[in-house]
Amino acid sequence: MTGLKVKPGREQSGFTLIELLVVIAIIAILAAILLPVLSVAKERAIRVQCVSNLRQVGVGMITYCSDNNDYCVPARTNTLGGGAQVQIDLNVSDAQGMKSIGLTVNTNTPSIWSCPDRPTLPNFSSTYNEWNIGYQYFGGITTWYNPVAPGGTPSRSPVKLSFAKPWWCFAADAVMRGGNGWGRPVQNDEGNPQAYVNLPQHHSAHSMYPDGGNEAFVDGSASWEPIYKMRFLTSWQPSSGDRNFYFYQDSQDFTPLMLQRLNSLAPGP
Repeated sequence: MTGLKVKPGREQSGFTLIELLVVIAIIAILAAILLPVLSVAKERAIRVQCVSNLRQVGVGMITYCSDNNDYCVPARTNTLGGGAQVQIDLNVSDAQGMKSIGLTVNTNTPSIWSCPDRPTLPNFSSTYNEWNIGYQYFGGITTWYNPVAPGGTPSRSPVKLSFAKPWWCFAADAVMRGGNGWGRPVQNDEGNPQAYVNLPQHHSAHSMYPDGGNEAFVDGSASWEPIYKMRFLTSWQPSSGDRNFYFYQDSQDFTPLMLQRLNSLAPGP
């Protein structure tokens, strides 16, 4: 009985070194092709969950208004002065009051008050006794402040629901540009260490420039809006260049001055 013979240059496994290298190269190529595809699929799923969250916020707030003399829960007024309202904060008392309609503001757990891309929010700030939320919320905002109207202009945001227009934005992704770039303010609030994390939520794989954001409207609808349609319409620090927040809203009832200068409020590159 003769022993088994191994052909010269071939391992016991039956693969030459060159063949193994070819297999490894193929696997690497497939990984390079599939990983971006998987990343896109994951982001798409996050956007679906995100728009669902915002739709629940909008519909829930409509229910809240019907039980509270038609008034919306107001965004928190800036406690540092100036009278502007902070669209990423809620008052503690209001956060408690919304539990009855299913709009519970949770922390350390998934919540409809934050995009899945920002899982550490909402967050309670003991420094300012407020809730930082993961979205922009415009309910109860009476005055918009922006570079065109730094002294303020009457808002096109829902305060009393029966007076609001169906196309007015109720809540939106927190698309923010700070003095250091997208999502990067120069001056972080020490009392709100989580307020500006993971911003902007929905950006491309190659840069921090946002693709756009999800929004909820007074008519109960919610949709994805691309960044090129968004404008810097209000912030509690409009002249600082460090808290520029963007969202889309139909401009059909804007003031003549706002319409004239809308392009100056665009996000830019």
